[in-house]
Amino acid sequence: DADTLASNAVTTVKIANDAVATAKIANNAVTSAKSTGLQRRIATSVTLPTNTDGYVHNVTTGVKKIEIILSEVSATSNSQIHIKLGTGGNSFEGSGYGHAMGYHRSSSTGREGTVSNSTGAFESYGLDAASYSIFGKWELNNPQGNTWVSDFTVWGSDASNHQFWGTGYKTLSNTLAQIIFFIESGNFDAGYLTIIETMGDT
Repeated sequence: DADTLASNAVTTVKIANDAVATAKIANNAVTSAKSTGLQRRIATSVTLPTNTDGYVHNVTTGVKKIEIILSEVSATSNSQIHIKLGTGGNSFEGSGYGHAMGYHRSSSTGREGTVSNSTGAFESYGLDAASYSIFGKWELNNPQGNTWVSDFTVWGSDASNHQFWGTGYKTLSNTLAQIIFFIESGNFDAGYLTIIETMGDT
């Protein structure tokens, strides 16, 4: 058929740089299998619900890194922040975490550190008051399989010379599908999250 092009007839050198616009590409046409490197999808900022102690985020399939930006996060009772990982159905694993957390502060004798640990969640240490307004970043990375590595650093307004931190890992029983961000007790009374998911090639 004279009107049919051979499968190898149109190459990239035959197409002008501005000839293919995003409007000409279907939303489902570009997948990770068709790209190289990392793909980034930025979720819009979330206003934390003030009637509960938890916010559940459904993770995009194929995610390799999750960055959670915290702004003005505070609670009605205890501002200790936690993250648990889940494999779906709003069921979150509550054991098997290897996690250390603490805070640094300035003092007359130099830099002091206070450290604790947790096996039931990724969590903070030292933010145990309602008066904190918390800012910072919490990052989760997937180096291999179903293992996730957690690392965070935040600042709290009630102790302006303190830096709160935590680091650790958790190997899930299956693929990560959800995370829950919650506090020790009481409810959120303010706060915003921005969740940035970085996608892998597979």
